[in-house]
This record gives sequence, C-alpha cells and structure tokens, in this order.
Amino acid sequence: MVDSNPTLLAKGALGKKPKGGHRAAIIELEPVREMLVRAEAQATFPQVKLANRMMALTALRPGGLRFARWAEFKDLDTDAPYWLSQRIA
Repeated sequence: MVDSNPTLLAKGALGKKPKGGHRAAIIELEPVREMLVRAEAQATFPQVKLANRMMALTALRPGGLRFARWAEFKDLDTDAPYWLSQRIA
C-alpha cells in the first residue's frame, strides 16, 4: 500500500490532450478495397487478419471485437453462425 499517488510524478510528461478534430475517413469504395487488399498482404498474425476482416464486414469498432466473449458467438458449426453481443455501447 502507498500513501501517495505515484502518477503525480509523471503529471505533465505527456503534454496536453489533443482537442478533437477532423478524422480522415475513406468514403469511396475503391480506396476501401485497396486498403483491405494491402492489409491482407501484410505479414502478421492470423488473428490480426481475421479481426480486420470481421471489422470490415461488420463496421465494428476495435474495442467491440477485442472485448467479445466466445459465449456471444452462436451456432459456429452451422451454415448460419451469428454473434449476439452483450454490450450496447
């Protein structure tokens, strides 16, 4: 147990939090296709490629997939598997 906050020593080391602003988005189909092809060509773990595919197919945010539980995936051994997420946000 400590009686002080050790993070106070690092206060200000990271600078100020940037303000929100414009975030780039790909809104045309062809650049999206090109990005997905480039992502598939990367030498990375199979789990990363599968996660990228799932996010592309579902428009899912990374946290939604990262915190998914196996129990949420139903009928995986059938022709109609589905995911029933327990989170609203």
